[in-house]
Amino acid sequence: MKSRGTRIGAILILLLLTATTAVVILGTDIFNIKKISIIGSQHIERNVIISISGISYGDSIFKVNRRQVRENIESRDPYPIVKDVVLRLPDEVEIYIEERTPVAYIPFLSSYLLIDENAFIMDLIKQDESSDQYFKIEGLREFNFKKGTQFELIESEKIKQVVLNELLDSIYKRRVQHMISEISLENVDNIKLLTRQGVLLELGQAVQLEKKLAWLLSDAYTEIVNSDMKGTLDVSVAEKAVFRPDQDLNEVSD
Repeated sequence: MKSRGTRIGAILILLLLTATTAVVILGTDIFNIKKISIIGSQHIERNVIISISGISYGDSIFKVNRRQVRENIESRDPYPIVKDVVLRLPDEVEIYIEERTPVAYIPFLSSYLLIDENAFIMDLIKQDESSDQYFKIEGLREFNFKKGTQFELIESEKIKQVVLNELLDSIYKRRVQHMISEISLENVDNIKLLTRQGVLLELGQAVQLEKKLAWLLSDAYTEIVNSDMKGTLDVSVAEKAVFRPDQDLNEVSD
């Protein structure tokens, strides 16, 4: 019994010494943050990210709340996406971000809502501040919005919301965003897209959108542009395209 009591006593002393050592170590500046690395930032200054992250040099690395850091950064202008927050002992924090890029604008009164490829509202700008590098989206009128949130149409317009999201996704998968000037969602059964080369693309319904948009990358579309002919390229049936200039009707197939 005495031997058992001695062992228990020794274990308690060892645990006490371990806890004391841990407290002493944690009480030193070994684990105070000395380096904050921002990975993925190309246009946003690293000091901006650090400032809105809520992390300060000299803080204990064990006090960093990664979820809070993510929320702090993603909720503040310019609203980058936080891919990961990594704590590297003893004193370094790495923040991996993805910058949002504005791609389109939606008319709102005398202004425009500037959105990224995921329909995230990045800014509210004046109409005279619009840029040719973005394309306009018409036909979206009844919506609730707040800068720094997802663009969201009212409940009765949810079908347009779905079409908008699918269309933006397909445009980026095909990488044709630079070729587009304007999109009309007035009629979701007959989506229309105006290219920067002056050709009107009739997409029809929001089905096989990637395949339909692929016509913008085809030799047939290049021939139309090189001919300087203005007209409508009907790709409502994804497998074929029909070009209608002012007078003629030409059919182009795969």
